[in-house]
This record gives sequence, C-alpha cells and structure tokens, in this order.
Amino acid sequence: MEKETRNRIRNTVLEVRRLLESDVADQLEGVYGIARSGKAQSPQAMPTLQEDPVLRYRRGQIDAALKHDRDTGLSSKESVARFIHETTYTVLNRLVAVRMLEVRGLLRREAVAEGHGSAGFKDFQKVCPQVCQARPDGGYQLFLELLFDELAASIRPLFDRGGPHSIIFPSWKKLEQVLARLNDSDLASVWAADETIGWVYQYFNIPDREAVRQQMKGRQLPQKSQDVAVINQFYTPRYIVEFLVDNTLGRLWLETCGDETRLAESCRMLVRRPDEPLRHRELKDPQEIKVLDPAVGSGHFLHYAFDLLTIMYEERGYDPAEIPALILDNNLFGIDIDPRAVQLAAFTLYLRARAYEQAHGAPARARLPTANLVVAEPMPGDKRLFEEFVADQLQVVQNVCRRVWDLLALAAEAGSLLKVEMAFDEAIIAEQARLAKEPLLDTEKLLDDATFWDELEGRIVGLFHDYYRRALAQADVSRALFATEGEQGFRFLDLLRQDYDVVLMNPPFTRTTQKANSYINKHYDYWHSSLLCAFVNRALTFVRREGSIGSVLDRSVLIKSSYKKFRDSVVLQNSRLTHLVDLGWDVLDDANVEVSTFILEKGIFAPQADTLAWCVDITDEDVCKKHTALAENVERTITGLNSPKVYWADTDDFRRLPNYVFGYYIPSFVRTLFTKLPAISEILSRAVQGHAIKVDNFYRYFWEVKRDIIGMGLDYALLYNGGPYSKYYLPERQIIYWKKDGAAVREHPSTVLRNKGYHFRPGVGYGKRGTFIDAHMLGSGHIFTVEGLVSFPHEALDRWLVLGLLNSSLCQMVLNTYCGQHKHVGYVNLLPVPEKKEAEEKSIAQLAHEAYWLKAQWYLGDETNLVFDKPWLLREMERSQLEDLSRLVDMCIDQENFTNERLQSLEDRLDEAVFRLYGIEEESDRAQVMAAVEDRPEDIAWIEQRGATVSQRRHHHVQALLSFLVGCLFGRWDYVNGSFLHETIEGIPILKRAKVRDLTSAIRAKEAEVIGGQDALVFPIQELLPTDAINQARFIEYPVKILSDGIAVVDPGHPRNLVTLVKDLLETTFTQASIAETVVNFLGVSSLDEYFSRRFFDFHIDVYQKKPIYWQLTTPSKGYSLWLYYHALGPETLYTAVREYVTPKIEFEEGRLKELQAKFDQVKESGPAREARRLEKQQFSFSHFEAQASWYHRG
Repeated sequence: MEKETRNRIRNTVLEVRRLLESDVADQLEGVYGIARSGKAQSPQAMPTLQEDPVLRYRRGQIDAALKHDRDTGLSSKESVARFIHETTYTVLNRLVAVRMLEVRGLLRREAVAEGHGSAGFKDFQKVCPQVCQARPDGGYQLFLELLFDELAASIRPLFDRGGPHSIIFPSWKKLEQVLARLNDSDLASVWAADETIGWVYQYFNIPDREAVRQQMKGRQLPQKSQDVAVINQFYTPRYIVEFLVDNTLGRLWLETCGDETRLAESCRMLVRRPDEPLRHRELKDPQEIKVLDPAVGSGHFLHYAFDLLTIMYEERGYDPAEIPALILDNNLFGIDIDPRAVQLAAFTLYLRARAYEQAHGAPARARLPTANLVVAEPMPGDKRLFEEFVADQLQVVQNVCRRVWDLLALAAEAGSLLKVEMAFDEAIIAEQARLAKEPLLDTEKLLDDATFWDELEGRIVGLFHDYYRRALAQADVSRALFATEGEQGFRFLDLLRQDYDVVLMNPPFTRTTQKANSYINKHYDYWHSSLLCAFVNRALTFVRREGSIGSVLDRSVLIKSSYKKFRDSVVLQNSRLTHLVDLGWDVLDDANVEVSTFILEKGIFAPQADTLAWCVDITDEDVCKKHTALAENVERTITGLNSPKVYWADTDDFRRLPNYVFGYYIPSFVRTLFTKLPAISEILSRAVQGHAIKVDNFYRYFWEVKRDIIGMGLDYALLYNGGPYSKYYLPERQIIYWKKDGAAVREHPSTVLRNKGYHFRPGVGYGKRGTFIDAHMLGSGHIFTVEGLVSFPHEALDRWLVLGLLNSSLCQMVLNTYCGQHKHVGYVNLLPVPEKKEAEEKSIAQLAHEAYWLKAQWYLGDETNLVFDKPWLLREMERSQLEDLSRLVDMCIDQENFTNERLQSLEDRLDEAVFRLYGIEEESDRAQVMAAVEDRPEDIAWIEQRGATVSQRRHHHVQALLSFLVGCLFGRWDYVNGSFLHETIEGIPILKRAKVRDLTSAIRAKEAEVIGGQDALVFPIQELLPTDAINQARFIEYPVKILSDGIAVVDPGHPRNLVTLVKDLLETTFTQASIAETVVNFLGVSSLDEYFSRRFFDFHIDVYQKKPIYWQLTTPSKGYSLWLYYHALGPETLYTAVREYVTPKIEFEEGRLKELQAKFDQVKESGPAREARRLEKQQFSFSHFEAQASWYHRG
C-alpha cells in the first residue's frame, strides 16, 4: 500500500477516534454518571437509572468492567480511560470490518457503505417499519446490532456483543460523522485490501504510543503491561512476509514433494540455486503441519501461510470445500499480548477463508479460529472469584490452577516468553508425588489413569467454560469476565506445549516491564535485555528438529559485541543460518531501527552438512524499492546469475570473525586478516572508555570561562568528548569543571568514573559515534568520556603510527565489517594489525604527522580554537606583506584549497603504505576497500565549512577579521602578537616572553620596535632581548585603546561607538583609507553600522555555538545597541551602561525632539513634523530599552 494511501487512512482513523472517544465519554458521564476523572455518582442518586431498569443493568455491567480493570492495578481514572478507549476501538473495528465484508460480497446487502441510505438498512425498514419509526435514528442502531449478532455466529471475537465494551453505542449524530469519513471517496479503494484493518489498528494506537514514549523519557522500561503492547506494534511489509514464509513453509513443502509442487512456481521469494540438490523430507499430511507466530499482531504471516497451505491441501487431493476450515483448525496458531491484535488476526484469516470458499464456489463453512489464536493475558485479578471457582474442584485441579494462576500474572508483559508449560508440568509432577503419599481410596486409580493426566488441561478449560455459561445465565459480568480470561489462560498454555514445524515472527524490539525483565533474566541466557533475542531463544524451543524459524530483527543483534554470546551460544550452537537479508532503515513504519531478517533451521548438524547461507544486502536501496530489489536478487539466484548484492556465506567462518559477527559481506582477504593477525590491543595500542558524565552543567566551551582557570590543577580541565568527522586533528573547544580534582563531578550520583589512571595522558582519541572512525592526536591534560574514547599506545613513540592506522581506508573498512555506528573500545581493540614492519610503519607515522600539522596550522586562524593565533586574513597578510583585502581573501581560499589537496595526497599515500604493511597487493581487494569507504565525509582542513560555497567562505574570512578586532577592543585578543591578551596595566598590555616572536624577528632585522608606554613595561623583554637592542629600539604605543569596562555602543558620534573603533583598527591594520568601504562592499551591506546592528551578532552566535561572549542589547528597531563583553561583566556593569550610556542618549534625543516640535506647530506635514514623529517613536523605543536594562541589572 502506497504511503499516500496509508496517510489517508491514518488521518481518518485519528479523526474518527477523536469523535468516538468524545461521544463515549459524554454518554458515560451523562447517562451513567461516570466521569473521566474516575468519580462515579451512586446509581441510587440518579433518577434516570432508577426509572429505567435497562440503563440500571448496563450501569452494573460497566461498574463490573471497571472493577475488573482496577483489580489489574489500574487507578479509577485509568480504568475509565481504558473503558472509553476499548469501547471506541470496538465500534471502529466493527464498522471497518463490515465495510471490508461488504466490498468482498460477504454480506447479502450493504450495511454501512451508504450509511442511513444503505440497501440493507432500507430492506430492514421495510420489514420492521413500526420498530424503526419509533426510534430517533430510524432503527439504524438496532439494524447494526442485529447484524453484529448475526456475524458473531462465525466471527465471535469481533462481533460478540456480550462484553462490556459493547454497552455504549455511538449517538446518531456522531455515527453519521464517522460513517461520512469512512465512506469518503478517497478511501474507496482501501477496503478491498486485507491489510487495511491492520493499518487501522496501527494508526489507532499512535496517540497511545506517543504518550507512552513521553512517559518513558528518562526511564528505560515501560511501567504497565498495556504500555508494552502499544510500543511494540509495527506493521510487517508484505514482501518481508513473503520472503520468510516462502523460505520456511514453502521450502518445507518443496523438500517434501520435490519439483512436482506448484509452490516451486508460486513462491516468488523462494531462494534456490539452479544446481541445488533438494534435501528429501518425509511426506507429511498437510493437517500435521503447524505454523506459529508467537507475536502475531494482525496476523500477516499467518494470512500468507494460509495461501500456501491451500495449495498443499489441493495437491493432496482434499475437497476445496473443506480446506479453509481444516487450515484454521489444524495449521495456523498465534499468540499476542494485545486482545485487539488477536481479534484482527482472526478476522483477516476468516476473510482469507471466505475468499477461498467464494473462489471455489464452496459453501460458507469457515469459522473464526478462536482456539488457535489466543491472548497472553493474566488470569483474572479477583482472588475471591478464583477461590470460588476452585472450591468445588479436586485438590489436583486446585493446586495446578494456583500454580498457573501465579505465573500468568506476567502474561500481558512477557507473552510467549512465559514458560507456563514448564510450570504446568512441574505442578503435575508435584501432584503425582503428593498423591503417591496420600492414603486416599482413589489414589491408585488416579495414578494409574494416564488419560486423566493427559486430559487435565482440557478438563480445566471445560470447567472455565461451564463457569462462563452459568455466569451468562445469571447475567453476572464479573464472573463471565473471570471465566473468559481463565479459559484463555489455559488455551494459551495449550499452544505453548505444542511443537511446530515453522515459527514466523516480527517480535518486539524494545523492552518490557521490570517484573517481566526479572523473569526473562532468570529463564533466558544471553538475551542482553533485548526481547528480540529472548523470542529467538524461545522459538528454538517451539520448533521441531529441522523445523524453521523466520524472523524480522534489529540488525544490531547480528553485529554488536554485546550480542556475541547470543550469536554463539543460542544461534550458532543450536541452529543453522540459511538466509539473511539486511534491509536497512525506515523499513518498519515509525520504528527507529535498522532492520534485517533471517531464517534458522533448528538442529545440531554433521560436519559435512551444507553450511552456506544465502545473504543479501539491500540497505542502500530506497525504502520504496526494497521489495523490488529483494525479488530481483532472488530471481537472479534462481536463474544462476550473479548479483553484487548476494553473498553465499560459510556460516562456520562466523566463528572466526570478531565477536562472532554475522559478517557475510566481509571479503575473504579481510577474513584472512582476522585469522592470521593479532589484535591491535595485543601488540600496539589499547583503547579505553572514559567517564560517564550525564550532567551537561559540568561541560563548557573554553570561551565561557576565563583562560587563566583552564588547565591541569585549575578549575577547568580540557575535555575530549568526540566531535564531527575530522581525521588527525580536532579543534580544542570543550572543557569540563574539574576543580579539586573533579570533586563535584565525582560526587554526582549519575557519574560513573572509568580508567582514572589514563586521564590527562596523551593518546589517540576518536568519537564513539559515526559511520566511519576518525582519529585525532590528543595531547596531555584531557578528561575523556564515554563519547570521546582514547587509544593509548604501548610505546609513546607509536602514537603517530596508531593515528595513521586508525585513519586509513583499510582500517575504516575492516572495522565497519563487524561494527555499527558505535565504535566501542571492544571493537577497536579487535582490529587486526601486522607484526612490526619498520619501513612501512615509519612512513605511516610520518604521513599522519604531516596531516596533523597541516590541520593544526590551519586552525591557528580560528578564534574558537583554544590554540588560536590570528585570523586567517592577518596570518596571510603577515606572510605575503600584502594589504589588498580582496587579494588576501583569495589567498586564504587558495591556501585552504592547497591544504585540502595536500591532505588528499597524504591520504592516498597513507593508504598505499597501509596496504603494503598488510600485504594487500591485489587491485581487486584494494578496490573493495575503497568502494566500502566511498561514502565517508571528505577530510578537509576547515570542517565547519564542509559543504559551504566559496562565496560563503570568503564572507566568513572577512567577518572573522571583524570579530578579532572586536576582541582586541575588549582586551580578549592581543592585536600585535595574536592569541590571548593575558595581562594589562591600565589597559596597556604587558608583553610576556612567549609573546615576543614578532619582536625577535624585528631585532634580527635590526628594526626592533618595543611596544609600551613606559620603561616599567619593557622589563619582560629583557629576558629575551640583549640590552643594546632594547636601548636602540624605537618605542611605540600599543595601537588599541582597550575598553576595560567591557562596554561599547553602536551610536554614531559617541566616543565608544564600536563601529568607529573597528573602522579605526581596520585603517591601522590596512593603511588604505578606503578599507572600511571595501569591507562593506565585500559583505553586501550598506554600512558597518548596519552590519554591527543587524548581522554581527548572528555571525557571532553561530560561530560560538550559541554561547556568545559579546552580547548585544538593542532597541526593537536596532537603531541603537549596547555591546557587552561577557568576561568584563561585573555587578555594576548594567547599572553603569544605563547611567552613562542609555540615559544620556535618551536625554539627548528628548532635547532634539523638543527642538523639532517647536518648529512644526503650524505645518503638520512638514519635514520637521515627520522627523519629530520619528523621534517620538524612537523615544518610546529608548525608554523601553532603558527599562529592560534596569530590570536586568536589578535581577
């Protein structure tokens, strides 16, 4: 079904749900006195109930149903919400089912297709005119109720009106609205598709699923059993169903009958090599074949299996009139924790059966398969009724029922994973042992009566059924519900005790409740908190030897290291993988999971057994084309044609791969590396995990704090937390609060400290998350985390070698063969590495070193890098001695391009050196490596500008220059020597030893200039420069007057006007007088005033990761701005800004306003008049601005 069509169904279902829920809630409160809050009026206090015995009886039924839900642990409010929810779904489900029956010709006359005008209803009105005329809706409700009762004879779970959720029927007005939406012409085509009712079920649950996900935020587990069902409902696409059924059930029949069966042609997804010898299976009667779906949902696997089974029966000569009923009675079984899902599965199977009967002209004999499709739900919660039920039973029955009762408490949360059959068998053994010791007259008889024990389960089901009939006769809703669920529990047990030839499933991928988790932990080895793994384990107990399991699964189960023992001990030791399809993302509607499917054959196989599995990778296909791609690859295999997507994998090789990964796609030359070479952690370098620090408050960017409190032993330490894709070098930006050796971090309850002894040591870092690993040289002084991992070479000199290896195409490709997007240390430590080859290793280290320095030099021009010198433009100016802005920008672009080209050349040479190190000489092998990494991001010098146009980069260079000049004005940057300006006296810099490299160059050229205004400021240079050089040097003043209070304005004519100050610095830097105009033209603005009023803050906040250090406070019109430097802020800063800047500005403008007002009293539309009105608006804007600034100061 196309997505557009599904969206129409989705929108209709959600709208109908809203209409019906509102109507049911209104009737529940208005007629029966029960509010959504859970509060209920006493029936005795409601005259309408006292006067109408029918309404009074229905109120009693509703009360019993609500109490039944409260007994399961729901609150009064929750039980009312559930009643409304289930009543709404029941109504919608029945109307949809009737609509689907209509279009298939399974109703004599239409009932809902035309609503009140449907032909069937018109006939009813003719037959019962008086009854219809007496009703407000013309008898339509009665007509539908009678129709439901008629349909219940063959489709009881869906149409039986004996349950409490049939009590409230929609009001006529709302029913008209609902039918109008269901009968909309846009939906006319959907009712003929069997899958429609499944999509209705899926979309009806969207609000519930979102609500549960919101509730689970911050928690890992759902809280209630109902939540488990809601969050695990995902529609299985038809092509996946066909593939799994064809290659399990279809394959079984093919191996039974050989090429004579029609299934060889009709199963289009059945994989078979042209020369494949078929294994012969013993001939079975079709009635003996059993298929189970332990998480049946709406039954898609069973529907398609029905189609295949009809062919099997036909080929064995069965009468077509008998086939549908035989299939429903003998072959298809399903279990689910959601009663509504089981209803749907039964209904759609019924549709399949009736369609077959119609096609063959057979009478309608098929009935809904109620016994073989069961709900896994707890035994009834009312202990009083349970004791009443068992009171008159044999002690054996009492004890067995109690044992099963206790275990079934988890049924709605664990479903098919509950091993109730084991508890039942243990209870019988215990009873047999007890009876052997009892001196009762009938003991011998019971012990010798094998029939009694064999039929005990059926006897108990019969007892529940008798109890149900008595409850109905007494009109006792509570007892009827108790009996229904009790009988259901033992039918559930019956399905768990059987053996199956085929198990098919799309099991839940998420987690269940804490109680169920504890049970699964106890009874399932190596499930690793994945319900999927537990279901595969369980399926292996359901299926007969040489039976097949076909399952949808999360691909991470096939590759993640945490599932290593599951793959080994559960899958490989107990079964044989025969088929595997990697499908990729977005396959299951609304499921954020990378999907695969596999087929297992149960058994321990002889060494000579066929261990080849058919595997296909269509992850890169568009989601709308995956079904076609899978079918095409099956067809190519059948016809003997090769496909680059298809692999025949020897499953024995999986045991030789890291973590037993199901790496069918791993080339043979890579598999050889794993078998012959040691792991990197053994001979070269070991990666370790860092601290788990979940509280973001401890993290900062370095510019958020003062520079002099960053470093080992200070308030903040450098932080390595991973980052964007950037090989060799990553800009230094993040820090972490680490005062007193990280005391606050260590003491926080969410913190988990790991590998304490490795922190602050130099190593090779890499981010955990990413499609491809990218490693960076990491200096000393860093704290690292669970996101930023670090590999520590055994020998310090090997850091450059490790850096080169991890960034090589070969190692990126090899790592991805057994690792997903999370590059945990366990994966990286398994990377195979050759023994020492000195020449190649030296070459790799040198190439990595050069690549690192290329990037490190480039990032000296980025002021958001802790290791910053000057912006790119000024660095290029110093190098070239040119002052033409446009030419300098071009040179920056050229330098960037040159660096990128050089990086690419180094990457090619490094790959060649690594290939030589590993001995990979075949061009085809090398080509496979390069093909595997072709989608990785390009490694470039300036990672923040990845994807940016040349024009965007040119603009960035000019804006970075202006940002640097602003920083110089505020005393952040050293205008002369670059980088941080560490100390000043009265705004004049003190030059430190590390800050005189430009002066030393000047001294060598005999042209020294000593910066400073007095002799006292020269002394630091004496440590480096000879006395005569200092004496001969010409003194100049520091060219920047630092705004030490951290305040500037954008206000023409003001001495602190930021625009004027920047313009002056531009002219100092570039001797040409027109430089400001050049900058303005370059940026495409009208003036520097416009840029600093409207553009600069946006640039700044973007570059500084939304953590600005220059704050713009501006009027709404942006005609006036205050600029504040974050690190100069003090308690009086805003007060000073208002007193010395804003208030004088307001007073000045008020004076201008008065002057102009005096000039236009006579001429209302004169120029002065318009100017005065403008000033009035501006005056209001200033007053508002002043009030805001004062409020911030007080705050």
